[in-house]
Amino acid sequence: MVLSIKRLFIITVAFFVLAIFTGPGTALAQIINAGSSSGTIFSCEGTPSYDPNIGHFTVSGSGLSADISLNASANFEISLNSASGYVTSLSLPQSAGSVGNTTIYVRSAASAPPGITPGTITATSGAATPKTVNVNARINPLPTVNQVNSIVKKNGQTVPAINFTGTGRGFTWTNDQPGIGLAASGSGNIPSFTAINPGLNTVTATITVTPISPGYVYISDNSGNNVYIVNTLTNLLETVVNVTFPGLVHASPNGSQVFVEDYASNIIPVISTSSNTITHTITLPGSTNSNSILISRDGSTLYSGGSNNTLYVIDIASYRIIRKIAIPTNGPVGLSPDGTKIYVIDNLAHTSYSIFDTQTGALIASVPLPPFTDIASPGNFVLSEDGTEFYITAGPNTVMVIDAATGAFITNITVGNTPRYITFSPDGAHAYVANYTDHSVSVINTATNTVESTIQLTDISGGMVVGPSSARLYAINGIAHTLDEIGLVNSQIFASVPAGPHPVYPDVAGGTGCSGAPITFTISVESTVNAIITPGAVSGAIAACAGSPSASPNIQQFKVSGRGLIADITATAPPNFEISTAPDIGYSNNLTLVQNGGAVNNVTVYVRAAATAPVGNISGNVKLSTPGGPDKNVAVSGTVTAALNPSVTISADQTSICQGTQVNFTAVASGAGASPVYQWSVNGTNTGTNAATFSTSTLNNGDNVICTVITNTICGNASAVSNQVGITVTPYSTPIISVTASTSNPVCSGIPLAFTATLTNGGDAPSYQWQVNNVNAGTNSAVFTAGALNNGDQVTCTTTNNGVCALPATSPPYTVVVNQSPTVTFSQNVTIAEGSSIQLNPIITGDVTSYSWSPANGLDNSGVANPMASPVSTTLYQLTVTSADGCGATNDITVTVVKPPLVIPTTFTPNGDGINDTWNIKYLDTYPGCSIKIFTRNGGLIYQSTGYPKPWDGTYNQEPLPIGVYYYVIDLKDGAQPLGGSVTILR
Repeated sequence: MVLSIKRLFIITVAFFVLAIFTGPGTALAQIINAGSSSGTIFSCEGTPSYDPNIGHFTVSGSGLSADISLNASANFEISLNSASGYVTSLSLPQSAGSVGNTTIYVRSAASAPPGITPGTITATSGAATPKTVNVNARINPLPTVNQVNSIVKKNGQTVPAINFTGTGRGFTWTNDQPGIGLAASGSGNIPSFTAINPGLNTVTATITVTPISPGYVYISDNSGNNVYIVNTLTNLLETVVNVTFPGLVHASPNGSQVFVEDYASNIIPVISTSSNTITHTITLPGSTNSNSILISRDGSTLYSGGSNNTLYVIDIASYRIIRKIAIPTNGPVGLSPDGTKIYVIDNLAHTSYSIFDTQTGALIASVPLPPFTDIASPGNFVLSEDGTEFYITAGPNTVMVIDAATGAFITNITVGNTPRYITFSPDGAHAYVANYTDHSVSVINTATNTVESTIQLTDISGGMVVGPSSARLYAINGIAHTLDEIGLVNSQIFASVPAGPHPVYPDVAGGTGCSGAPITFTISVESTVNAIITPGAVSGAIAACAGSPSASPNIQQFKVSGRGLIADITATAPPNFEISTAPDIGYSNNLTLVQNGGAVNNVTVYVRAAATAPVGNISGNVKLSTPGGPDKNVAVSGTVTAALNPSVTISADQTSICQGTQVNFTAVASGAGASPVYQWSVNGTNTGTNAATFSTSTLNNGDNVICTVITNTICGNASAVSNQVGITVTPYSTPIISVTASTSNPVCSGIPLAFTATLTNGGDAPSYQWQVNNVNAGTNSAVFTAGALNNGDQVTCTTTNNGVCALPATSPPYTVVVNQSPTVTFSQNVTIAEGSSIQLNPIITGDVTSYSWSPANGLDNSGVANPMASPVSTTLYQLTVTSADGCGATNDITVTVVKPPLVIPTTFTPNGDGINDTWNIKYLDTYPGCSIKIFTRNGGLIYQSTGYPKPWDGTYNQEPLPIGVYYYVIDLKDGAQPLGGSVTILR
């Protein structure tokens, strides 16, 4: 519950005053605060209600001496979580005497009886005054379906339509035998169909029927003076209710009633959704007619704007007017979600709207509207589901969004051409705008106020509404005079239902969602077949030699049964075949299977190829026939083979080989039948397998191979011997290879090492492959130089002889013994000022026994690791170290000597007082090759010198120069730009 600023101020002041007038020893009053319950609790009989069909209220406490206990009356349960944890009582722990604002969720219990069930939730704590919260639940009874008698029909007869009765507003059914001519499932009544059973036995289908409570769409037709009612399950027009001049239709939140605006009279018809008839009428005073209708979300109150600038507040339970509110126009356009505020727009000027208190009727505010073009109908000025914003059709292709409380402009949304109606999804996540000229619907995401998609229709000239599941949009098609059901997932039209000559506005009244106990009944379809022959599967294979019939086992057979026979079964063989009831005798072109008591039971019919059958594949159908029944055909087939005269030739993939090489032989037979036998032999000894190929790697020089092929058919055995293939075999030769190193072990690390391969019996052009630790290295050469080797590395060389049947050979491994060389590194080069010193600090690893620096100039000791360096000029020093193993390492460092910068005076006083009598330039003597020139203001040269052995004394031609400013150019001859400036002579 949200407190107003005024109430919050009063509560704050009250607590402040209480704090002043109660001392430390004065106990605060023990108070439980409980708000009223919000939300609608409803469920199906036998199950508890589930979120969102639950109630909720808030509880808090102050000055408490004990926890708050909450207890639900019979048929109700409470929880601190909307989705789970429901019990009949729970406790809210107090802390320092307080319980913070806590939401309590209320649901109906599974034991709650059908109907409107009242109840209470009681909150107690110590000496605090108990608080009681009243709750109500609507428990929907389970729909029922009356039992249907079983039905028996014969194949081909008509099963009449089956209409279900009971309290269910709709029915779904399943059929476990779709083969009888009825679908596997459906909804509504079962239409008439033709029973199907092509077999011999009766087929019985079990039909399971479940009663349900579907929703309905109610459509006003103000030309035909009717309200059309469409079943959302079947998408069929169910009934029509006469209303004089219907306008807007509004379903109550619980879906039990539909309220209709009647523009032509002073009544509001009330349609009961359980019977779809008018059960009540609400009469407005005088000749007032209703211009618009709004219903509170708890379903308790109806608001109707009359034509006399009066808003009527109607109690839905009693259908009585309980309050009147004077308004500046004829109809409301929005009701806050909590039902405390109602919004009324000036339908004439469209410049403002008013907000009224629904309890007192007092005007809360008159809110000016931003300027816009037009509002064509109440459906074009719509309050969002959360009550915070108005969506207004504000121009040819614009929807304007404003703040509902202040009227402040939020945004404009570009939609299709001529928007004329707006509606919201039940969850408020999307707004749907009907664009009259474009015949389209713009889908707006209300979180971002942007158009997500556009649904293209053939017409959208009336109102529209989104179904309870947000999966369907029901829209009026004024051109076709239909209600179009559109899927919001794929934008397809699922159904178009006729809705009168001039349909205007729709609304959806959802069913209870309850399913009742199913019933079952059977539909039996009896067979109409009298005589039937049933052949079994054919087995076996027919094979014959030309000129002779086939004989067992090279025959086929199948079984024959018959039922309902009035005569024997006749079997007729196709051309080239003969049949019999015995496998070895009695074959002819046809035979008779004698019935006994109207039946033939599993008689075997044998089939063979006739002696006259031609060579090749033969096939046909054995025909089975009997009076009073359909003929049956059994397909048979076989193969007739001519007399055979086999031959065979063999070939080898190679005839000259090295010892141990595999040779593959292939035999090609002709005239040997489909499955001849192959026998291979080497030098007259049988070998190999019964196959057209033979492979061996054990042949010796001079071996001969042949193959004998033998036919294996019913036409007798014949054989043929192949040609002979001889093989030449050469033995392998093996070279000998060894490896030596250019430097014998041990060697120092980092020193390249050359290896040489020595080869015996290597052929004319041997190849070499070097490896270090089994990893390929080097090139195809007898010499290989390795860079950095590690101690224990193994070097080998493998050679391949290019001669016939030469084998590769690998040298014994050469194991390298490596002594680790020391290392010398410097962190960086160094710089010193001229005349200064620095200690050189190399970083040295290894067992070093000697040090040698070069050059020795400027070093205090060239034979130690860390000498002091005092070079007079920039010098590159190189250090060489040697380990105890004799391994060395060298590195160098540059010591840069930097001369100090010149100090050039800008004045001097050559007056003979012995102080500052010369132009003394500090450090210039460090540049002995420099050039100095001094000029007058006019550019006259008065002094020049190479080097500066004697400072200038301010004279020219041994005569003192006058006081003044003179200019100099000093070229240090070090590659830098000459220095220039001025010097002043003072006396």
